[in-house]
Amino acid sequence: DADPAYVPFLREKIAEAIAAAAANLEPARVGFGVGTAADYTAVRRWIIRPDRIGEDPFGNPTLRANMHAGAKPDDVTGESGPEDPDLAILSIQALDGRPLAVLANFSMHYFAGVPALNSDYFGLFCEGLQERIGRPAAGKAACVVAMSHGCSGDIWRRDYTQPAPPAGHEITIDAFTRGLLDEAGRVLDRIEYHADADLAMAEGRMQIDYRVPDKQRLLWARQIVAAMGDRPPKTREEVYAREALILHERQSTEVVVQALRIGDVAIATTPNETYALTGLKLKLQSPLPRTMVIELANGGDGYIPPPEQHLLGGYTTWPARSAGLEVRAEPKITERALELLESVTGKPR
Repeated sequence: DADPAYVPFLREKIAEAIAAAAANLEPARVGFGVGTAADYTAVRRWIIRPDRIGEDPFGNPTLRANMHAGAKPDDVTGESGPEDPDLAILSIQALDGRPLAVLANFSMHYFAGVPALNSDYFGLFCEGLQERIGRPAAGKAACVVAMSHGCSGDIWRRDYTQPAPPAGHEITIDAFTRGLLDEAGRVLDRIEYHADADLAMAEGRMQIDYRVPDKQRLLWARQIVAAMGDRPPKTREEVYAREALILHERQSTEVVVQALRIGDVAIATTPNETYALTGLKLKLQSPLPRTMVIELANGGDGYIPPPEQHLLGGYTTWPARSAGLEVRAEPKITERALELLESVTGKPR
């Protein structure tokens, strides 16, 4: 459940950030580049052999694909989709070439295996790039670096098509980040900047249905939650029973989709954990070839597997707030994002 103390704190910090940005306004130039970081991202959702199918939380044998199933090669037949190796860099400088801001975008889930409360490789990347760019000029604000999540719903760093590294030789989060920083440096070195970029932004809000429980599952969920009483859920079954009641109560939700344009660079957003395939669709069909896609922007509305992925099951499809939107949510959100990209560019997809 949401921490009630965090939301007002977050609002204040957002307002502070806006005020600080406004205070530091100055003429700028912008550039964009894309590097390849294929060695640092891979598909984590693998299709399970027909004779090894597992059960979902509702007692049905529907688990035909799952995250990290590829770690056991004998249990799987192959990856369930493509990866996106792009490391995109949007760089903003003062007119004299002083770095003002860098926005990176990469399709890789969080690193995992590090302490729970930390900024993961995203924070390490930002700190490392700030150090490499250099200290701020006297009286000037430091360069702001941010790394945004590309479409990573079915992506992780481990390539299960390759043998597992020997114990003690796994890549560390520091080495992983250094590899991304090296590639980002190569991209920054070849970026060309333009001072005449205009700006545009469009937003769409969509009401999307949840996949609500039928009468049989609703009865199952009510019995389990009633037995729990006031305590929080402890088992996977209890979690999904409680989630079923929440989806039944809410029925639908509003999601926010945006498109932004900075000169000839486009940014599309989804408020979901979005499969790499969806990000590739948006980049391929965008009116502008220089496009990045940011997931989990303006919301946390759960996974949106492409419709065909629902047939394979797994926890990214099991109905809950973490994956509860209707089966056609992915094409609907993709279509809306493309419409917004057309709006901010004045060009067809």
